[in-house]
Amino acid sequence: MPVIGVVSYLALTIIGWFPWTFNYPVRITAENAERQYRIGVAITRWLKMEILWILAYVNWQTIQIAMGRTHKLSAAFMPVTLAVITGTIIVLIVQAYRGR
Repeated sequence: MPVIGVVSYLALTIIGWFPWTFNYPVRITAENAERQYRIGVAITRWLKMEILWILAYVNWQTIQIAMGRTHKLSAAFMPVTLAVITGTIIVLIVQAYRGR
């Protein structure tokens, strides 16, 4: 799990260096390029943070299960995870549309 976290972190960091290669929901022009690129980089930073926290939580829960302190992940784990990631993407896509 830690290796997956490190690889994910490095991949998203490297991807963040090239915001002009992202697929944007709006047409990139000379006037909005800088603003859109900042939003694109923000998406990668937020997703990087969220993915690392999710992996850290799963790793912690795995240790708790191995020690016999609990026997499963919370039922709310998957819905909360999906809501957080989807919410982040939606908020930043709305920002991209407003920043046209």
